[in-house]
Amino acid sequence: PALTTSNSNEPPGSFHSKDVFTPHPTIAGRWKYISRLDDRINLVNGEKVLPLPIEGHIKQHPLVHDTVVVGVGKAAPGLLVLRANEPEANRVSDDEYLNAIWPTIQEANSHAEAFSQISRNMVAILACDNQFARTDKGSMIRGRVYHEYNELIEGLYAEKQQLCENLQLD
Repeated sequence: PALTTSNSNEPPGSFHSKDVFTPHPTIAGRWKYISRLDDRINLVNGEKVLPLPIEGHIKQHPLVHDTVVVGVGKAAPGLLVLRANEPEANRVSDDEYLNAIWPTIQEANSHAEAFSQISRNMVAILACDNQFARTDKGSMIRGRVYHEYNELIEGLYAEKQQLCENLQLD
């Protein structure tokens, strides 16, 4: 009722912020902030992946600086991993690096729905000097990251498609 502006007429006079809330479990009329609508990844089959818990868990690994779950409009989610700016993270090959962080990704997968789980062949490793677009307050700008890394993301899915086609031929 305190809103002075509106950006929607559904219902009339409402304001859609793209924030997602859930009712408080014990206090009527109170709400808990969960995430933003644009923080959800809609897969081609209609399933909705919540990337924040997956990303947050994997970012706890000391060799990982940042992560982004990708896959809007795709059949399965993928993951971009930005190496930490630490010698241990940068003196190994991408395969060795993935081997080192894979148990953490598997742990994140164990807390996610089956359709949200990241498969090993859907992980792209990025050098520590790459950056993800951020707001002034430090939040990642997911849409810009998807745009800036579109070629890498599409390549990740093209490799998976080629792998699937090769397996069908065998």
